[in-house]
Amino acid sequence: DDIEIGTDIYNFWFPQPTGCYYVVADTKELRWTATNIVTMKLKSTSGPHDMAFDNKTNTFSAEVTTTSAETFTAEATVKTYDKEHGDGFDDTPIVLTDLLTISEAGDWTVTIDMGGRQPEASFAASGK
Repeated sequence: DDIEIGTDIYNFWFPQPTGCYYVVADTKELRWTATNIVTMKLKSTSGPHDMAFDNKTNTFSAEVTTTSAETFTAEATVKTYDKEHGDGFDDTPIVLTDLLTISEAGDWTVTIDMGGRQPEASFAASGK
């Protein structure tokens, strides 16, 4: 994962797998890593909910049904790539705590937008 001056090792791109990445390019330490979010699971008292990734909007979403107020967290399984691990390696899951609270019962679509500096969660009434 070290960048060697005078080589092309500092060039990196992600043809496969597609998806959501967290990339660190440390020009002082001459190292890079790219962490791919493989799966995301939304968690609350109503249970775990598998989230679907939309590549066009860079969001994860899930349909949930609440019977009362619920606070949601999420956990992402990840694979990290660097110079030494071209095929990647399973890394420590990323946990997003206290993403949002839905204060009433209902059917909802929960969306996590991964396009900003930090993930942002929102919810809307679902079309169920």
